[in-house]
Amino acid sequence: MRKILVAAILGLVLLLLLSTARPAAATHGDLSGLYGGNLRVSVRNALNLNPFTATDADSWKVIPLVYDSLARIDPFTLLPAPWAAASWSVSGSTLTVTLRSDLAFHDGSAETAADVIYSYNQYKSVGKAPSDLVVSGSGSTVTLSSASAGGLVFGQGLLLPIVKSGTVSNPVGGGPWELVTSMSTSWTLAANAAHFWPPYLDTVTFSVYADTSAAALALLSGNLDFIGWGLSVDDPGTIYNVGGTNRSLLFDATIVNNPGLTQLVVGFNLRSGRTTSDSEFRLALADTLSPLLARQAHANTIVSRSPVIKPTRTRSCPGAR
Repeated sequence: MRKILVAAILGLVLLLLLSTARPAAATHGDLSGLYGGNLRVSVRNALNLNPFTATDADSWKVIPLVYDSLARIDPFTLLPAPWAAASWSVSGSTLTVTLRSDLAFHDGSAETAADVIYSYNQYKSVGKAPSDLVVSGSGSTVTLSSASAGGLVFGQGLLLPIVKSGTVSNPVGGGPWELVTSMSTSWTLAANAAHFWPPYLDTVTFSVYADTSAAALALLSGNLDFIGWGLSVDDPGTIYNVGGTNRSLLFDATIVNNPGLTQLVVGFNLRSGRTTSDSEFRLALADTLSPLLARQAHANTIVSRSPVIKPTRTRSCPGAR
């Protein structure tokens, strides 16, 4: 059994909430209120917005903003909810997805099943999707099937970015934000007003800062709006001299407490010949593990084998629930 702590990225969570909580009375680009204008966010490393090659955390803070995916994590339930998918259904190890009818890439072309198939085949070729994944479909229907991956495909796999077919080296996205300026240490995204859920900011600029001290000083000086990583215990109380005045994040900035996305994941060796390669044995063994004890050890943990599939129990061990 292994514990995976999936930390919510503060910058990503904030931007997604701003993209999905639009007051009906306001209008896009209104600079008189809370929304509109440019949000300036710090990152610690240069960004790579190609989802097939990006591996660093900073890039993956921004990638989900530029590309659509079949699902997004619901900020309230912390489970995958349909995004580019209008709906889905699960039968055994097969997931069938119906896409929204209003999907489009940033270049104006339609986002279809062919693009989803292309994207997932590319992920399979670079090892980000199971080798036995089979993706097919046409029009607005996509079918994904993997006997070996189970909840991995129907959980995390739903979050993989969708790119336009044929653009693997320079991917074209269709998300709520579009990259409009790219420099060595700064990247600006503009709101995609044509998106089915358009953002309520005009632009977001991500800039590289060496460390928390540099970012905090910029924020307290009015040159930054959001620190895009978690703070250590001592960071809020650190004193900075800003124009001859001692200031700190604790007293002179708003600090967002990140609740985190915590899950307790049961991992098994699936190699042929291992006892745990038998699916019914894995199910029985996982059921035997007590969620109550897990929650006592890790108070905020969600115990689940898959955030999407509720498996049918065919056999159980003594003591299984």
